[in-house]
Amino acid sequence: MVPERDPLRNNARWTANQLQAAWSEALWSHAKYSRLANYLPDDLDRLRDEVINVVGDLHHDQRLKSSFSQTAELTV
Repeated sequence: MVPERDPLRNNARWTANQLQAAWSEALWSHAKYSRLANYLPDDLDRLRDEVINVVGDLHHDQRLKSSFSQTAELTV
């Protein structure tokens, strides 16, 4: 693997990776403790379907993603 020669490009990738990790962790935490709290499915298939729906809904919420970045103290 050849390192990038442009330090700004490296920094952009590092920031993108940080943002992705922050969003993923915050998104799952929000889904688990907010949207899925007290959800009691009849079986694992229904749980899987609901998790997919909730995470999909949250993934498209730009305001929520922005708040995740602010909470992690990362700038976009």
